[in-house]
Amino acid sequence: MKGISSRQIAMAFTGSFLGAGFVSGQELLQFFGVFGSFGLAGMVITILLLCVLSYFVMTIANVTGIIEFEKIIVEKDKSLLRFIFGSVFIFFLFGVVIVMIAGAGALLNQIFNVPKIAGSLLMVICLG
Repeated sequence: MKGISSRQIAMAFTGSFLGAGFVSGQELLQFFGVFGSFGLAGMVITILLLCVLSYFVMTIANVTGIIEFEKIIVEKDKSLLRFIFGSVFIFFLFGVVIVMIAGAGALLNQIFNVPKIAGSLLMVICLG
């Protein structure tokens, strides 16, 4: 089995959270900026927590050699709990992919006047 480096795990995290401009820095600033200095403090805390928790997951994966995310989170052999965690994780990742496909279709429509459905289908073909 091919090993996965911490760099690859980091890229997976980056793709999961920032995929295709799903959440830009401007959107984050507007969301947290509504609450003034408390919002900006919350944004800094959120970024720090994401970095720390991501570092822990990458360290565990690197030390143990476990490449399945649900096995890192659910340590013991509890197949039902792993199945539930994996299902929820896949559900949210699937939702992000659907949003990105729709966003790509809308972007191609705005820039090149391509019909939204055609732009979305083009994105699906590129993903396949």
